[in-house]
Amino acid sequence: MGRPVTVTCAPKDIADEIVLWISGGRFLSEYCRLDGKPSRVTVYNWFEKDPEFAERVARAREMGADVLAESIVTGK
Repeated sequence: MGRPVTVTCAPKDIADEIVLWISGGRFLSEYCRLDGKPSRVTVYNWFEKDPEFAERVARAREMGADVLAESIVTGK
């Protein structure tokens, strides 16, 4: 078995970056595949540890859905 992993809260700069990314209509999985970014499992662990961060991401997903809907309707 591997060493236990300590779950910590998302660093503010990374949390802000994730919120901005998602609010722009992009997917968390896409963000997490970028070099040097945290895995989805790590981000989901941060959600569990930090409900405020999870709420910010939920709001960002709503905004991102609007961006995606607009791009479908306008074709842009």
